[in-house]
Amino acid sequence: MKNRVYLQLTQACNLRCKMCDFWKNDKEKFSENHFFNLIDILVDSWVKWITFWWWEPFLNPQIYDLIKYSKEKWLTTEIITNWVLINKIKISEVIKFLDNIIFSIDSWIPFVHETIRWRKNIFTSIISNLEHIVNLRDSIHPRLNINIDVTLQKDNYNNFETILEIVKKFHLKINFDPVQVIWYWNQKDWKWLLLSDEEVIKLEKKLFDLKKNNPVYVIQSLDSIKRIIFYFKWYKIENFCRSLNMDILVDSYWDVFKCWWKWEKMYNLFKEKKIINNKYKMDQTCYSCWFTHVREDDYFDWYSVTNDLFADYIYN
Repeated sequence: MKNRVYLQLTQACNLRCKMCDFWKNDKEKFSENHFFNLIDILVDSWVKWITFWWWEPFLNPQIYDLIKYSKEKWLTTEIITNWVLINKIKISEVIKFLDNIIFSIDSWIPFVHETIRWRKNIFTSIISNLEHIVNLRDSIHPRLNINIDVTLQKDNYNNFETILEIVKKFHLKINFDPVQVIWYWNQKDWKWLLLSDEEVIKLEKKLFDLKKNNPVYVIQSLDSIKRIIFYFKWYKIENFCRSLNMDILVDSYWDVFKCWWKWEKMYNLFKEKKIINNKYKMDQTCYSCWFTHVREDDYFDWYSVTNDLFADYIYN
């Protein structure tokens, strides 16, 4: 039984990230009850966790009401966002209904982050919005988990550790993903985002040092970091995908997809009115994509990481 759903609230985005072409999609019109009805179906199918995500969920004007509604349905509620577009008044009203927030930030150097995202003058808004969320957490919702997700690539491999300053200051957590080499939506040649052999060596040392010295803040295991380096060296993945037993991916048209890389439509929830389990057999040996949560061994300890968890790790 898959009890975790990634729900795509829109197929539009406000940024123009180098590593993604999906922003070329047009913005959609949102019906009044569309996603609320979908959440009801998910709950009836025993879903326990919902993540509002790609491409930018705050482009959907219903997002604040959907956050509240999902929590009223007793769902663990998470959101993944670039955090440029939030309405501070509205987010203040619904922050208590969120369990996890994932900020997609690639550098704490304004020029680097804005270069990767191909948008000028957004960094000030990101800082302001992050500080606002942290203040809300500290004042009214201390159990809120805030995580920074960094996509490693040529533009930031040599400065990504600058983010640790803000992570420590605000008591956040951080994890890393390598830039994805192959995606169905991306038509560009990605070689210009990848690392040379010398750059991979430098990245490897930086990541292991960061983990060794900051085990509470860097929430990935050492094995996961080793796999990131392996990926940059060979553009291959050596451990199997855990998504098969965890996730279901639903787009904004209620279509359910096979996995994070093979975006093959399986069925439509509007027609089926329920999640169909085990109807479609998926290849557990798939090594095509890299998303931290499907490749990380200890993902379910993600938000309760302590120094003790890593006490027996040997740094090498």
